[in-house]
Amino acid sequence: MGASRVTTASVRMRSVAPCVLALCLLLVSQRGFSHDLGLVRIDLSPLPASRLAISVNAPPGSAPATLFAQGCQPVEMGEAARDTPLVNQRWILECAHAGEAVLRFDGIEEGAVVTSAGAAYTEGMFLDSVEGEVSVRPFDLVAGTGYSFAGYLQLGFKHILSGWDHLLFVLMLCLLASGWRLVKLVTAFTVGHSITLAMAVLGYVAVAGAAAEACIALSIVFLARQVLVPAGLAHGYAIVGAFGMLHGLGFAGALTEAGLPADRIIPALLAFNLGVEAGQLVFVALALVLFTLLVRPGLLQGTRATLAWLGGAMGCYWTLTRVVAG
Repeated sequence: MGASRVTTASVRMRSVAPCVLALCLLLVSQRGFSHDLGLVRIDLSPLPASRLAISVNAPPGSAPATLFAQGCQPVEMGEAARDTPLVNQRWILECAHAGEAVLRFDGIEEGAVVTSAGAAYTEGMFLDSVEGEVSVRPFDLVAGTGYSFAGYLQLGFKHILSGWDHLLFVLMLCLLASGWRLVKLVTAFTVGHSITLAMAVLGYVAVAGAAAEACIALSIVFLARQVLVPAGLAHGYAIVGAFGMLHGLGFAGALTEAGLPADRIIPALLAFNLGVEAGQLVFVALALVLFTLLVRPGLLQGTRATLAWLGGAMGCYWTLTRVVAG
């Protein structure tokens, strides 16, 4: 009898150990800020006499980018400043043939948000990195022809898959329900964050600040507790929808930073939101497949409890770091 208990406990620990290891590594590797995509921001500003000012801001720890300019000659170049959290670089180019100008930035791993600040609004687009390189035709973007539906779609997809707190919230939903109830809960979350994402981007509400980011982390703690209580989640759709509205303010930060074309706000917003939803659905599908393949039916309850405890601990960790940093 005693040996049987030891064997059962050993099997149970082996089943939940991968989950524990994955979440612990995630906790150690994250800094408590979920909305940093690791993207480089490239700002383009047209100047008189066919000149172009370029500003490159890279995340902390990044290597300086290398600029190769076709059709332009550098007339001024600043050193890569590291006295701030970001890595800042500046160039001024003289472009005699604007239509032929092509800028290539090497040393950019995750992609870049490229904006033009030459008009009364900011025109922006997301460019993915190809083998560490990002290329852009600067005067096309300045002229307002740089918008790409696919680019904003990709930005939304990449944002949700790097937003660990959003993904952890969705994982708690996967632990709370299954079947059509899970579909309805995820739909309520989607409706909620879609509403506030649109409202924030259109300027009706403020983008998430430190307090809102801390509350987003607290929403994970709340759901983790609901996984552990026998009653489950009461009034689930309304609560998850309300939390979704809170998370939507976090989504809006990345889109606002990227910049929106003034005459194409709605399609850009739609593309970004569709990218977010695509990433969310991919994550839900992967989570369900992993539960089915890796967790034995008899150990499902123990695995759910383990993930809920670890998810709640991570939510507490993010809350504290955001409160302190804010």
